[in-house]
Amino acid sequence: GPAVVQIAGRSDVTAAVSGSVSAIEVRAGQRVEAGQPLVRLDAAREAAELDRLERELDLQLVKLLRDPADQAARQAFASLRPERELAAVKLEEKTIRAPHAGRAGDLRIRSGQRLEAGDVVLTLLGDDARASVVAMLPGQHRPELRPGMPLRFEVTGYGYAYLDLEIASVGTELIGPGEVRRSLRQPIADTVKTDGPVVLVEARLPSGGFRADKRSLDFYPGMSGVAEATVRSESLLVALLPGLRLLDGGGR
Repeated sequence: GPAVVQIAGRSDVTAAVSGSVSAIEVRAGQRVEAGQPLVRLDAAREAAELDRLERELDLQLVKLLRDPADQAARQAFASLRPERELAAVKLEEKTIRAPHAGRAGDLRIRSGQRLEAGDVVLTLLGDDARASVVAMLPGQHRPELRPGMPLRFEVTGYGYAYLDLEIASVGTELIGPGEVRRSLRQPIADTVKTDGPVVLVEARLPSGGFRADKRSLDFYPGMSGVAEATVRSESLLVALLPGLRLLDGGGR
C-alpha cells in the first residue's frame, strides 16, 4: 500500500516580527546549537533607535555625575532606561535564532524576501528526531498484522531502493481516506491517496538514511513510497491479487 515518511522531533522555526531577510546564517543540513543565529532581518531602523537612546542615556548620566541634584537629568535618565530596554528587545527580534540544538532542514526563504510574523523560515530536526514510515495497508488484513512482522518499503523515484523494516505498531481501527488525511499532518497528508478502508502501520527507519545509485541519502518528511507486508508466507500484494503468485514464484 502507499506509504509516507514522517519525522518526529521536527519543528518549524518562524519569524517573530515582520521584515525583509538581510542574511541567512545557516545552510540545509548544518548542525546548529540552541540560540545560534539562523536568519537576520533588516534592522537598520531598530539599530539606529537603540544607538540614539544609548547616546541620550550617556548624556544624562554625565549630567547626573556632574550635578547629582539635577532633577531634570535624573527624570530623563529614569524614563530613558525602559525605552532603551524595549529598543534592545525590538532589535533582538530581528534575529531569528535556533530554539534548540539540532540540524537545519528545509530553508524556505531567500535573501531580500519579505516575511510576516509567523512565517516559517526553516525546519529544525532536534537531536531526538526519529524517522519512521507510515504505511496504509488494506484493511481486510488487519487481523493478520502485528508488531514485529517484516515490512518492505520502496522509496518512490529511486529504483531498487528497498528497505527491509520491522513493524513497530499497527492501528487498532480501519479508517477511510478522510481519516487518513486527519491522521497525517499537513502538508504530508496532501501527498497520500487511498481507496477504501485501510489500517495504519508504522515502522522505524534507519538513522543513516538510505542508499540509491551508490549514494547515501537522507529521509525527508513527506517522501512517499510503497510498503509491502508479508502474511501467510506471501505478501499482501500477492494475497490481494492471486494472479501475481506466478510472478512471485508461488505458482510453481
